[in-house]
Amino acid sequence: MSCKFLSLYKSQASKAEGEVVSLLAVGDIMFSRNVARVVEKNGVDCFFSKVDGIFRQSDMTIGNLENPISNKGVPNPENISNFRASPKVACALKRFTILTLANNHIFDFGSPAIKETIKVLNQQGVIAMGVGKKAEEARRPVIITRRGVRFGFLNYTSMRAKTNHCRGYTLASLKPLSNAKRDISNLKRYVNFIIVSLHFGYAGVMYPSPEAIDQARALIDSGANLIIGHHPHILQGVERYRHGFILYSLGDFIFDGEDLLRKETGIYKINFTRERLVSIELLPLIIDNSYKPVPAGNSKAFEIYIRIKRLSQLLNVSKNDKLFLEQAKKTFINDEFEDLRLLFRKNGIKGIITKLKRLRNLRLLHLKILLKVVKSKV
Repeated sequence: MSCKFLSLYKSQASKAEGEVVSLLAVGDIMFSRNVARVVEKNGVDCFFSKVDGIFRQSDMTIGNLENPISNKGVPNPENISNFRASPKVACALKRFTILTLANNHIFDFGSPAIKETIKVLNQQGVIAMGVGKKAEEARRPVIITRRGVRFGFLNYTSMRAKTNHCRGYTLASLKPLSNAKRDISNLKRYVNFIIVSLHFGYAGVMYPSPEAIDQARALIDSGANLIIGHHPHILQGVERYRHGFILYSLGDFIFDGEDLLRKETGIYKINFTRERLVSIELLPLIIDNSYKPVPAGNSKAFEIYIRIKRLSQLLNVSKNDKLFLEQAKKTFINDEFEDLRLLFRKNGIKGIITKLKRLRNLRLLHLKILLKVVKSKV
């Protein structure tokens, strides 16, 4: 197995710029379903056994927590999948400096569960961000200082910010985009770097959606230095845009997805001096049959690395809506029919009606994908 970080971007730092500060970033973390069964059998620390040494070498770590941590609450009857993890997993998450919560599963078990999630993470010394009782609280930045360098973190999602199932809490929403842009503008005067974690994009597609590209670039235009993306569940490319960098999707980190692309993941290491971002590196990993991230073998690591380099080159040449639509059409119809099947099995006709109501919220992007599917069939 290979434990070597591979370079995605590098700029030589001078001694005059001071010490290097490192940030480790990983994708979606979920301790429910099949992962929960492994926790019961082997304990939660087993998921970090092959990466602990790497985590200890970093100055900061950030990941996206895709489930509440609680024994409280009831599942959302409108959801196909509801995730929840036992509070016993919280001790393993102390490895993280920040866990972002602005995502589409953190409200799965309602207000009691989200309240306990924030509490148990804080007890472990982990900063939970992206959720609050009011929008202003959910959007509140986190400022962390390492070796005299000040980092400002923000977290948003493009998913629904509120649900009837979780009254009293809201997520930090990416919509309207003007709020996030204003947050960045207000934060700039207090920090050296602004890092924005986004739960956005389209699941299962290697090339980011046109909407996601526009959103991420707009935040860089507003003053963000680094965008860390998640939600697509597979790795996507890295774009250098103006003064900033966009990691469109870090894939899954701990999850029970069975698709081969979902099993390919990595740890991103981003190095800063007080003046600038000097390098981005990737440690390619695979998620093994116990849903644990482990270093990929040399050939697999190189395969993952080359794919990310190729996807990054496509992003850095030009925005390619056609490429996204070609990839998305392959998953769109299958995903929609699978949703209908699971909702019918779970809630009968009521589940189908719920799905049809949601179709009213189809965005222009979905309609473009649907049109692409129709054209390919005629």
